[in-house]
Amino acid sequence: METIGDAVEMLAGELEWTDEAAALGGVDCGYDDGDSHGWLWLGDGLVRVIWERDPYGDGAEDWVAVTVKVSDEPYDADGYSHLSDAVRDAAHTTAVWQHYRSGEIRDGVVDWLDERNECYDIDGPQDAHDSWTITWRDLSVQGYYTEDDGTFEWSVSSGESGDYLDGDADDGADDVIEALGRLAADPMEAAFREEIEEATAGDDWAVRTSDDGLTVSMSDPTYAQSRRTYYEAVGYGGGRIELEYRLGVGEWRAFDEHLPEDEADVHAMAREAYEWVKAVAE
Repeated sequence: METIGDAVEMLAGELEWTDEAAALGGVDCGYDDGDSHGWLWLGDGLVRVIWERDPYGDGAEDWVAVTVKVSDEPYDADGYSHLSDAVRDAAHTTAVWQHYRSGEIRDGVVDWLDERNECYDIDGPQDAHDSWTITWRDLSVQGYYTEDDGTFEWSVSSGESGDYLDGDADDGADDVIEALGRLAADPMEAAFREEIEEATAGDDWAVRTSDDGLTVSMSDPTYAQSRRTYYEAVGYGGGRIELEYRLGVGEWRAFDEHLPEDEADVHAMAREAYEWVKAVAE
């Protein structure tokens, strides 16, 4: 039969290397030799788990009561299939965890920008639990705590379009970075779309354009040969224009590649690629 000591040691092992343990200050635990009592703390006891055998002293020796508390207040652990999940969720309700996630998300975004040698501004205290803002190009990333319960939330917004995406402490830096990518207005992509839209506006040729405006294709009247060109982004503000062809229903093969250095190059190269695609019908 599992002893209280076994249960304590198992839970400690499951929590030892978790982010929650790191945020709250590690795992401490213990139990008595008589197998009647055990305890586990995260950090300085902000989150506690207590095991008590026969808690009411009525002779029910086979019953062990397990209680989870946050700041000495009971936490409802019913419905969890694993006690470790309940303890981790209990940790998520603490201000310490919210502050930890805020710092992890902020530092992750900063590291990503630094790795890309991007220019950005960051406002707000770096060593205190307060709101912060990262400004990159026309985007703003804000991290703040709600007034009602102090939980951490983040928001990425575009000053150009007014669009925004948001989340909370359950997310990671990768989620914020993904939001930045979705809202970032890539000037090179925009230039390619503009040139293709202008080229096709008054054109009667049977040229197909993809929904995102980044691929143009056409086949000759007999469908013996097809051509296409597309813009492929390589990081923010960089990319290449690929020209490909295929015979019949075969695979697409590379024909040429343009490497624009700026938006003017994109306009000129996109027009040239468009004309090459159309020439398949000649």
